Amino acid sequence: MTGAEDALQRAHLLEKALAHNDRHPEEESCPVCGTEQILDVAWAAGASAQIAMLRQEAKTAEDARSELRSAAREAQNLIQAPPRIPAALSDPWSAWLACRTVNDPKELAQRIHDTALTLADACAAVKDNATRELEKRDERWRQLVTRLASWTEKARAAAEGEPRLGHVRKARAWVKALTAELREKRMEGSTGHSQQIWEKLRQESDIDLRSVSLQGSEKATVRKLVMDVTVDGEEASALSVMSQGEQHSLALSLFLPRAATADSPFGFIVIDDPVQSMDPAKVNGLAQVLHELGEHRQVIVFTHDTRLRRAFTTRELPVTVFEVERGKSSEVSVKPVTDPVRQAIGDARALAGTENLPEAARTHVLPSLCRVALENAFVEAAWVQHLRSGGSEHDLHAAVADADKLMKMASPAFFGDIGPANGVYRELRARCGSRSVDLLKQCQSGAHATGARIAGPHRFVDEIKDLAQKVRKAEVTK
Repeated sequence: MTGAEDALQRAHLLEKALAHNDRHPEEESCPVCGTEQILDVAWAAGASAQIAMLRQEAKTAEDARSELRSAAREAQNLIQAPPRIPAALSDPWSAWLACRTVNDPKELAQRIHDTALTLADACAAVKDNATRELEKRDERWRQLVTRLASWTEKARAAAEGEPRLGHVRKARAWVKALTAELREKRMEGSTGHSQQIWEKLRQESDIDLRSVSLQGSEKATVRKLVMDVTVDGEEASALSVMSQGEQHSLALSLFLPRAATADSPFGFIVIDDPVQSMDPAKVNGLAQVLHELGEHRQVIVFTHDTRLRRAFTTRELPVTVFEVERGKSSEVSVKPVTDPVRQAIGDARALAGTENLPEAARTHVLPSLCRVALENAFVEAAWVQHLRSGGSEHDLHAAVADADKLMKMASPAFFGDIGPANGVYRELRARCGSRSVDLLKQCQSGAHATGARIAGPHRFVDEIKDLAQKVRKAEVTK
């Protein structure tokens, strides 16, 4: 409670006491404390005087408070934001504007004093910087005037040489024509290489690439690539008749010769996901093209599609594969990738070397890992045999996709199609020995509830490794 409010409350209290005394003049004792012979004429006169004094005191205090509020409002009204504040004044000006939210007058006065000093210093620094910047610009302008004067002299000399300008224009036109001719000859060399690459990528496509050229005026900054193609011997627009896979193959046919030119400053080629929308035949052709390019420069390919890697391995073309993974907080790890057979054998060997290996891991997990190794070996053998025999890749894809069991995986590897289980056992025994059938059955038993009984885990993994290598090296059945 403020001093003014306290004075008013006391004045009201005394006024009520006087009013009570006026209503009950016969009472001389205080109705509150019970003191006798206190409410007399002298007390009433003193109380009236004190009421007048308290009201004057309350008025004085209220007037002071009103003046304080007015002063605070006027001080806050002085705090304004200009239309544009330099970046260097952003923080001190924000602190200055924040004073408008302060309600306590004492705190407001202190905040205004402190922030005003800081803002004044910052404004002085900005003013000094602006003065120096104006001086720098004035200096640059003086330099520009000097340059303009020099340019004027050159302009006069150019005007005097105007009669010779016609000869210069003729020479320029001759240089442009010669440049266009050289560019066309260079494109002819790239066209031949593009046609060679397209022949390897087109596979069963009926589209022939005859020539590639650039068209457009000399004034154009961008030229148009024109491809002369035929479909079954008839002229046609390239992009309108090509599938997406053919378009990607054609784009590679145009890009790779340019990237592999002798005058290229780069000793490498980087390609991102080139097998997108390609059918298996084109992927095989791409593997051959990249292998030939890799003989003269480094070829780096980024892809999620495993078909390109399989195309290299089934054709026994050298290739190095790395797996790139982005982990937590975008941390990237790169590690070399072995072939699926070797990777599965490595996992099985690591499991076999585990101390105190649980029985369930021995009877179920270990044979399952070995089964994965054999499945990949059978699939690889199927691809090698199929490609050597000239079979349709679409048919083999369908056969492998339908092979949901280990025996069905083995059948295409030996016979080229899905055959009976008895035939697989007989062929496996003939090619890899009688022990191979027992190993195959043990891998199959790992998927059953009883599991496989494996006496020596290390020996079992070694036998599976030997069997997988024999399956991968199997010759084509005549």
